[in-house]
Amino acid sequence: MTAMNKKGNSMKVFLSLLVAGVITGGSFFVVSGVAVADSNALVANVLSSFSGRPTVIIARSAKSPTGSLVNDASQTLAVFDVKATNVKWQATLNSFTVSVPVSGRQASALEVTDFALHYDYCVKEGVTYGYGYKGGSCGKMSFLEPTSVSFINGDTYVLVFKKDLPIYLKQTTGRITIVGKPSYTKAGAQAVQLRASVASGSAVGDQCKTIRYGYKNKYGYSKCGNQSATVNVGSAKGNLLTVKRPPGYGYPPTPPVTPPVTPPSKPKIIDKR
Repeated sequence: MTAMNKKGNSMKVFLSLLVAGVITGGSFFVVSGVAVADSNALVANVLSSFSGRPTVIIARSAKSPTGSLVNDASQTLAVFDVKATNVKWQATLNSFTVSVPVSGRQASALEVTDFALHYDYCVKEGVTYGYGYKGGSCGKMSFLEPTSVSFINGDTYVLVFKKDLPIYLKQTTGRITIVGKPSYTKAGAQAVQLRASVASGSAVGDQCKTIRYGYKNKYGYSKCGNQSATVNVGSAKGNLLTVKRPPGYGYPPTPPVTPPVTPPSKPKIIDKR
């Protein structure tokens, strides 16, 4: 076989492998500058310890309020615990939607304003993350206003928050607090109820994969990056709360009690004649 034929055959092998790599969406590797047609030489194996997509779980916290709310005051409507699974270091909750339906025969008499969220998170001591966050410290994001607030169907507030909330894999605390100000705008005898719940969300989470290549997969490197995450909100329903009517709402005013007026007594006149 001539040198030209050898060169031509080598090129055919190279092109065949290159086309196969493009068709299968794989990677093509050259070992020592020579295309080798060994089945163990050029097939890249992706090894991962993750069984699926990153996941963010949002659930009602034990600290979520129960019972009743007062009228015309900013207060906590619901508290949710949040955690990340199936990630290398952390997930990021990019946006989420909160639904706040109001219910009751006089629901139209209640208005809710001044919505905001607080986010608290802590990472336990002894944990150091690859992104420079050391364990044993906490963070807080306060009074984050919703990107949009809409009122639909005549009885439901829909809040959209587009804030990047970090959720670390081994954090000891991850808590979202939703606050608002319920106020009665009309008189009435019946109290109105509300419930704040997380309806949906979008997030990403980081994962790393070990990619092996070369002859008998001798070489390898880690490739890390954010992947689209699943956001589980199945248990993210706040408690049903009753907004108390202020005193006197719905009842006729009690007239003020006027103490009886006693006429002044006449002074005694003593005749000393």
